[in-house]
Amino acid sequence: MKTEPLKDKSARTVIDVWNLYHGVLPDAVSLVMNYQRAKFLQDRMTKMPIFMQPVIRDTSHFFLLSHISEGKKLIMFNFVEDIKTKPLEYDPIFIIRVFNQMYSSHNILLLRGDIVDNTISKQEAKLAMRGLIHYYTDDNLYKAFIEPFNENLADFDHDKFLTDYLEDFSKKEEKFNEFLR
Repeated sequence: MKTEPLKDKSARTVIDVWNLYHGVLPDAVSLVMNYQRAKFLQDRMTKMPIFMQPVIRDTSHFFLLSHISEGKKLIMFNFVEDIKTKPLEYDPIFIIRVFNQMYSSHNILLLRGDIVDNTISKQEAKLAMRGLIHYYTDDNLYKAFIEPFNENLADFDHDKFLTDYLEDFSKKEEKFNEFLR
């Protein structure tokens, strides 16, 4: 999507157009974050670049492993099982791209999640993106889960994380509406 025509529009208009445009695409999801929150996310992901996201499907779940690129413009998601079975030959199934064209004029960053492999649905991609952002930007969750996962995996409480995610985050739509605040 070309953002140049939106330079003179209000931040609210840019957000609405960005989300409407991506809302109709079958293989993309979107999110808009204020610059300070996005910078906070990028800084934390640079320090702790890897995490996993459960994806809930029907009555079961599977995990995606996320990692940020060196340039901080891409966040890639892969199936954990793919990484286990072929650690040097896996392709991302979902990629979040960060667009900073609206930073100087509107103090926002545009995020687009591209579903590369149709093994996950649009809703599952949206939940993975929002869940990742929530866990990285919430101080308590970051300290409880992200830090141990990256610093000493033996200290990571997988069961507590999954319980927290299933009971607290994945079912509460109001948590998703906090991203612009």
